[in-house]
Amino acid sequence: MNQEKGPSPIFCEVQKFRQVWIWAIVLLLTGLECYAAVEQLLLHRSFGTNPMPDIPLVIFWFNFGIGLPALFFFCELVTEVQNDGVYIRFFPLHWAFRRIAFTEMKQCKVRT
Repeated sequence: MNQEKGPSPIFCEVQKFRQVWIWAIVLLLTGLECYAAVEQLLLHRSFGTNPMPDIPLVIFWFNFGIGLPALFFFCELVTEVQNDGVYIRFFPLHWAFRRIAFTEMKQCKVRT
């Protein structure tokens, strides 16, 4: 299904995760994870009644304390309409555009 993109698009739209409510949730989770890591790794106080061992906590902190905000910051959905179909790419999960041919669509509508 990976196709090379054609020439210039008829229409192009780029969407990013910049909504305040999404970032509030992401930063709340990041803050909680960073707090747990500081409590347990730097202050040597157990976080919770059944604390996680230090190595998995570091891995968890790296994934959710750094990786999750970076993922949401760099994610973008690019949609292009060209003569032969619609091309989509959800970066960084899709590095190449994926084409949906007009013959594969049952219906399409223009929306603002």
